[in-house]
Amino acid sequence: MSIPQQNLHQMLSNATGQDRITLLIDYAKETNFYPFEQAKACLDEAISLATKQALHRLLAKAYLAKCQLHREDSNYKASITLCKKALDIGKKIDDQEIIIEAMTLLGVSHIMYYKEPERQKGYTYLKESLTLAQKHQFSLLTYKIYGYLGFCYQYTNKMGLAGEYHLKALEGYKKHNFLFGIASTYHNLAYTMRRNKEKAMEYAKLSLEVNLQLNNKTWLLRNYNLLSELYRNFNEHHKALDYAQKAVVIAKEVGTPKGILQSTLFLADLYYRLSFHVDIPTRLTYLQKASNWVQEGKTYFMDTTEFFFRFIAIQLELLIAFQNEDFDLALQKLKEAEQFNQKNPLPKHKKFVEEYFYLCYRAKQDYQKALLHHENYLQLLTEINETDTNKKLDELQVQYETKEKEKENKRLQELEVLKTRFFSQITHELRTPLTLIKGPVRQIIQSNNLHKSRLQAEIIERNADRLLLLVNQLLDVNKLEAGKMKLKESQGSLPEFIEAIVEAFRDLSNSKQINLVFQSELEKLFVLFDKHKMEKILYNLLSNACKFTPPKGQIICSFSLGKPSMAGTQAIRIQVADTGRGIGTNHLPHIFDRFYQADNSLSRTAEGTGIGLSLVKELVELMGGTISVHSTLGEGTNFEINLTLQVVTEKESIKAHEISFTIPKQAQITQPKKSPNTKTKQGKKPSLLLVEDNKDLHTYIRSLFEKDYNIIPAYNGKQGLELAQKHTPNIILSDVMMPIMNGYEMCTIIKNTESTSHIPIVLLTAKAALNSRIEGFEQGADAYIAKPFSAEELKLQLRNLLTTQSNLQKKLQQFILHPSQEREVVDKETQFLNKVIQIIETYLADEELNVEDLNVNTLSKALFMSSSQVYRKILALTNTTVTAFIRNIRLARAKEMLERKEGNVTDIALAIGWSPSYFSRAFTKQYGFSPKKLLL
Repeated sequence: MSIPQQNLHQMLSNATGQDRITLLIDYAKETNFYPFEQAKACLDEAISLATKQALHRLLAKAYLAKCQLHREDSNYKASITLCKKALDIGKKIDDQEIIIEAMTLLGVSHIMYYKEPERQKGYTYLKESLTLAQKHQFSLLTYKIYGYLGFCYQYTNKMGLAGEYHLKALEGYKKHNFLFGIASTYHNLAYTMRRNKEKAMEYAKLSLEVNLQLNNKTWLLRNYNLLSELYRNFNEHHKALDYAQKAVVIAKEVGTPKGILQSTLFLADLYYRLSFHVDIPTRLTYLQKASNWVQEGKTYFMDTTEFFFRFIAIQLELLIAFQNEDFDLALQKLKEAEQFNQKNPLPKHKKFVEEYFYLCYRAKQDYQKALLHHENYLQLLTEINETDTNKKLDELQVQYETKEKEKENKRLQELEVLKTRFFSQITHELRTPLTLIKGPVRQIIQSNNLHKSRLQAEIIERNADRLLLLVNQLLDVNKLEAGKMKLKESQGSLPEFIEAIVEAFRDLSNSKQINLVFQSELEKLFVLFDKHKMEKILYNLLSNACKFTPPKGQIICSFSLGKPSMAGTQAIRIQVADTGRGIGTNHLPHIFDRFYQADNSLSRTAEGTGIGLSLVKELVELMGGTISVHSTLGEGTNFEINLTLQVVTEKESIKAHEISFTIPKQAQITQPKKSPNTKTKQGKKPSLLLVEDNKDLHTYIRSLFEKDYNIIPAYNGKQGLELAQKHTPNIILSDVMMPIMNGYEMCTIIKNTESTSHIPIVLLTAKAALNSRIEGFEQGADAYIAKPFSAEELKLQLRNLLTTQSNLQKKLQQFILHPSQEREVVDKETQFLNKVIQIIETYLADEELNVEDLNVNTLSKALFMSSSQVYRKILALTNTTVTAFIRNIRLARAKEMLERKEGNVTDIALAIGWSPSYFSRAFTKQYGFSPKKLLL
């Protein structure tokens, strides 16, 4: 709320109860807590009234306002006490907004009051309040906390961090059009970037522009002072002087002694600096002006004035006297400064005093005193340098510790993201095989078909094996983390063992048209190794290679000897190289990280959990070896394992049947011999476009629907989109996570393309979370079913959508019955039919157009669609052919003309492009009575 101070004052005179408390708080804020005693009196009254009436929230608000009052007055200790009171109330009444505001202001006051390391608690408060604000979605409050963080880093001279948080705050303030926040943030950014002339000036002037719009004189004063300071620092003293004079004028309008004092002393300092750049007469004038402004500024000293301003005034008087060569006055001012320093000891100020004592006594030729003060000056200079060095070391230590904590927090956050992603992926991995176990089991129970039951049992077996593999991998990870996995070495010929595993992948590679090759320098080499762990390593590498290698590609698994090893051991090298798509350089450093997946998109080309390669690396290292990877995008990937194993005497060779892993088999899908008939005439089956990349699931779903639907198969979103545009099916059932193009992308394009927008789409996916379902509906999906699903539910869902489509056809018949009636265009389908009817009516109304030329080709040209697309779209929407649709529109128009008595039967027949005899027969057949009846 922002109410003019005068109006607030008038409202206060009559206000009572809660209204009065609110107005007292607002009045203190709107007057920028000046005059201090008046603002304090308002807030004390608000606190008293809120306490008596037990209005806890308003009491907390009053405490927070008084906290800001004390912070403006630099009384940070009192500010901290009040913040804690407000925080206690907020927790007691469980008011999150109060808690967040109290923690924020507590953090700011803490940082301004304490030194390191106690100051760090302030940042903890601020970051906790930020987390709460984000959690409870207090958007504007979140950005305000960013602003406070920026101010605190600015206050502690960490300008890089300050700038980052100010920019975050600015972005949010712009979203909310919070002008005061925008203006103050521009001002703070100018201050943090004050060494960069261009940026600092840009931000300072933007702040001034917004504050002029708001007519916020307190912040205008700060703007003018900052611009003056910036120009002074960049040695543009006359521009600095112009803004300093504006600052003094507005400071007096605002009426705050502190503001007037700061502006007048700054103006005095500018005149003093300008005196060095002018001739002697002007110099004396400037020094006199500087002196006058110091004297005026001193009249605004208050008990609460900061030490900084008092010392500046003395310092300016001293410098002016010294420049005027009035060394006696200069010495008098130095003694004042010396006394002041005794009450407020600051080494740098003491150094300044000793330096000018030395200069004044030297000018007065009192060399003994000059020498004494010079020695004091040098001693202080050494102490200050040592203190500054120690302080810098302390600051560096704190910065280092802060950076390390930030790194650790970032690492933990990244780990949390990876874990979340892993559990999302493992959920997806588990849902699909569960679907393919539950569904076929249900069908086997209900079916007497032995052949069909065998096929379904094979699906169950494959997916049970897949589940077992996932569970075993998770158990292996758990054992490795707990340090409980041990090597169980046995004797065997390693080349033969590797060849047996490669051969186990032969059927899979053949089904994918991949050339799988095994190469070895030796037929046999007997060594000690852990067979089960070697199986897991090679299984993961070969199955990955099969996943990512396209048809006609090649996978080479090779065994070779490494560099000579110690006696009794042999260095060996195992490589698995493929000609697949390769791995990007940004992903290569992370592929062995647990839960990491190079492709985490919805359109990834292969399933996976992100634990296979990390498991491989840990198993190789457990065996004392190393694994590396080399990859080029578009060319392929090569994994290389190097191990040193103990050589043993020849034993029995490894046999293929000793391999314990079940290698995944490809599901067989019977392709239709010809494109399905997608016509929807009565008695014909509706067409179903099935888009699913998992071949087992594709086979299973097809078995559910092939009796009642003509199935159009597709195996990724891109193929599904092309087939949807080509065949215009009656309904689409699609997975979400698919290669090349995912289901969401396909759904969006189909629903936004005129020729296909009417087709109902059901998304079938393992992503069952609410936000995933919402995303699916936002893309235009008509239904969203999570895996594992019920076959009966899925069938019913498709049947209901087709029934809805049939009802829509009946509704759209009104377009044909009343073609010239004003119609409400409520969706894309009515919009499309409206467009078609307008084209037909144009032909009927325009004498230069031949009505006989009106056909599907004419419509397709006008609609920028193919003839087949127009035909299927109109058929789907109205259950009539294009020819029948055009005929019905012509008859409906004729009926309306007859009802309005616009001519006889012959005239109206000719008007719609038919002979009178044909028109009469067609009309009678359509409506059940002769057209002449309407003219009686």
